[in-house]
Amino acid sequence: MQVAPNLELADEDLDLRPPTSFSGTGDLSLTLQVVHLAAVAELQNVDLYLQPMRGEGDARVADGDPILLSEEGVGLSRGDIVAEAVGVRLASETARDTLLLVVPHGTSPCLTGDACATIAAPIQPSLDRYGSATGAAWAGHQVLALFGRAPAGAEAPGSVVRLGIFDASLP
Repeated sequence: MQVAPNLELADEDLDLRPPTSFSGTGDLSLTLQVVHLAAVAELQNVDLYLQPMRGEGDARVADGDPILLSEEGVGLSRGDIVAEAVGVRLASETARDTLLLVVPHGTSPCLTGDACATIAAPIQPSLDRYGSATGAAWAGHQVLALFGRAPAGAEAPGSVVRLGIFDASLP
């Protein structure tokens, strides 16, 4: 049997301890840990944030500050796993609109502007697509696995990011 040449096996320990504190506000408590599996250059040496959003008419606007999911002062690249899980609180009525922000390491996250280099990817489509198969949900302890591909032409930057979301709770 031949295995695809671009596949690698990794054995990483997850942080299954309860978080000591939570960032954000709301009635929904999550514990999130990130593993970086994207091989494309555009997604290397990055910081990852969770951006709560809320509806304002037909638009969505930031609902509070972005929540850092990666380690302070350490840019993530392919093969990295964040050592400690992060406690996050979101409002359940707006959790479907939450974004994952992929930001070049050392820069501030942004959602608009000519100099904005942030890639914003909605998380809910990944939960809709993979949640029932992986046990993922907007609850409990979840692992966010960042995947991606090189952008094609004038493609929107957020479309290059893919997320695998997995339940990390012990039975």
